[in-house]
Amino acid sequence: MWLRTQTVTSLKITHYFLLELFFLFFSIRYVPFLLFLLRIYLFTS
Repeated sequence: MWLRTQTVTSLKITHYFLLELFFLFFSIRYVPFLLFLLRIYLFTS
């Protein structure tokens, strides 16, 4: 019983960790792109 709850907890931790990594990667990749779009938007308006 205790082992099963430990496994579920560690799986949740791993899942959250992967989500954090994904969001970090996503933001790192798309921040320059978003800044570029913002610059275009500011220049055209």
